[in-house]
Amino acid sequence: LKKNGYTVFPAGSVNEALDIFKQEKGKFHLVFTDIVLKDKPGRELVEQLLLAKPELKVIFTSGYLDEKMQLSIIQGKEFKFIQKPYQITDLLRVLKETIREG
Repeated sequence: LKKNGYTVFPAGSVNEALDIFKQEKGKFHLVFTDIVLKDKPGRELVEQLLLAKPELKVIFTSGYLDEKMQLSIIQGKEFKFIQKPYQITDLLRVLKETIREG
């Protein structure tokens, strides 16, 4: 993603992602997260981030088909989803579509 001009802040857990979000003072435009993270579900991360920044764009990913059902609507918003495994070209397309929809 960095090679394609995106600024990336990788995090392996909800707590780490929230810390980064606070350090960066919420300057994010989009969050791309797995539904299954090591400490809490990705939807909990998204719920917390949306409380701080309701206009934040969200893309979920997962390798588990049934996980897609869990993210149908959070706070009345429908979110993009990209199934693992995916090609970088597919991810870039979904990123561009999501950003453009704002």
